[in-house]
Amino acid sequence: MSNFYLGDLTQRIMDEYFAAFYKLDGRAGLSEAELANAMAVALKQHGLHVQEQVYIQHTYLGRKIGTGYIDLLVKNSVVIELKNLVQLRRGDIGQLRGYLQAGSYPVGMLLNFGGNKPELKRIENRNAFPPEWRGE
Repeated sequence: MSNFYLGDLTQRIMDEYFAAFYKLDGRAGLSEAELANAMAVALKQHGLHVQEQVYIQHTYLGRKIGTGYIDLLVKNSVVIELKNLVQLRRGDIGQLRGYLQAGSYPVGMLLNFGGNKPELKRIENRNAFPPEWRGE
């Protein structure tokens, strides 16, 4: 049992990411869409509910200001954004944070396949946690 909210689930996702990183070698020319498909296949093989290319709306002051697509959504709780870059950028984390806030999702993971070694970030949207995890 993990001390993090959805920790067991995010650990399973990390395990599959590390396996895919070394098996697929994202630097070999696979697109982000192909990497997302591979991750979806791996996660579904473990019985996890995975949605792909989930439409999301960004709003400001109650008005729609933009749209986007979440690469993968696991168990309607963990947003996965995949990248195939030499190194993650600050804007990539901001993009993931925006998806968490727009969809009121509690946890997000940024998985990069493009570097020489695995690179991932796990971020939380504590506003979307159940009250018992927020200390209420």
